[in-house]
Amino acid sequence: MSCLYTPSWLTLSNLLSVLTLVVLIFATLAAFRQARAANRQADAADKLIEATKEQINASQEQADAAKKQQEMTRRQLVESLRPLLLLEGEGGGSTHFDTQLVNDGVGPALDIKWFYGKLPNKDQQPFYRTILGSKQRIGFRYLSQQGKATGITLTYKSLTGSLNATQIEWNKDGMRMDYLQDLDPSNV
Repeated sequence: MSCLYTPSWLTLSNLLSVLTLVVLIFATLAAFRQARAANRQADAADKLIEATKEQINASQEQADAAKKQQEMTRRQLVESLRPLLLLEGEGGGSTHFDTQLVNDGVGPALDIKWFYGKLPNKDQQPFYRTILGSKQRIGFRYLSQQGKATGITLTYKSLTGSLNATQIEWNKDGMRMDYLQDLDPSNV
């Protein structure tokens, strides 16, 4: 019987090859596991990004709703403090009419001015009383022919600072009053 002799270094080389192959298999498996874990992390990050975008959109909607509510509250405040000047009762002589200037609004009328004609007009005359409280009235006298020919305009401010006007004109049917709100002071 003959026995083949294998050198020991060759056996050792085969053993090292097998060991290297086993290590490579385990390293490949570990790399696949890491890749799967990385994919799960990427999916979780994508979900987090989507959730963050939804939260940002919801926050924006809340901010828009808060702005609308603030504007509504501001308008309610302005309306609750708005004065409304009008003329009541005409009477008098041939040259002058004596009437009552009445603040029929809720808030006081401030910085009252008046003139013959319609807006815009820079020749406004200060009224002898610059503040007229809510539901207060005071005598008002104007030239009857000029007032009826050109009309009369009263300008006044509210507590919130908005500029308002009442334009009065006469026609064959009688007196007509138009109320103008939130005027631009540069156009008055």
